[in-house]
Amino acid sequence: RITRFYGTDPGKVVVVPELIDLSSWRQGLANAALSDGPPRILCVAHLYPRKGIDTLLRAFAHLQRPAVLRIVGVGPEHDHLNHLVRGLGITDRVQFLGYLPFDALTAEYRNATIFALPTTQEGFGIVFLEAMASSLPVIAGRAAAVPEVVSEGVTALLAGPNDEAELTNKHERLLDDPSRRAAMGAAGLQRVQRYDAPVVARQFLDAVGISSPY
Repeated sequence: RITRFYGTDPGKVVVVPELIDLSSWRQGLANAALSDGPPRILCVAHLYPRKGIDTLLRAFAHLQRPAVLRIVGVGPEHDHLNHLVRGLGITDRVQFLGYLPFDALTAEYRNATIFALPTTQEGFGIVFLEAMASSLPVIAGRAAAVPEVVSEGVTALLAGPNDEAELTNKHERLLDDPSRRAAMGAAGLQRVQRYDAPVVARQFLDAVGISSPY
């Protein structure tokens, strides 16, 4: 798009991804307390229509497995989504947690079973890095930048945009298969290394032609 809109030489275009500070994230996970209870599906997102949380809720309502859905984030869709939860009759299985500080957020990742965000529009998706850094299998929408960040079939299962039935099926498959969840989580932990802050910083410095000061 850069070359098309601005006539830039393709050879001068370098894509440098977003980053995650894995050192801080690991420390946060290590400090997090463990909780008991049914399997947890975690969603972390600003509550905007494009995040597809309404689709996630409808898919979750069809889930024939014991699980709870915990949603972290704030935004203009909050009241609409709460109304939807009541209409679907799943108020006892869905918790809206609002904004969480770092320690509470890492505790949610530490205690989750699956990370889910069926977004239909995403420029990158830092939360997918957080999920992989937490050794979580990911369920997401097959849209925008998501397939570039995760690896379909390896670290994540992807569903078509707004496809409730496929989304329900992906959740059931992972909830029924602990070994696959573990394998996908391990693969995600390996994949996220490429997004660690020092690695991405080096890519950026190389792209702009600056020698590392270290």
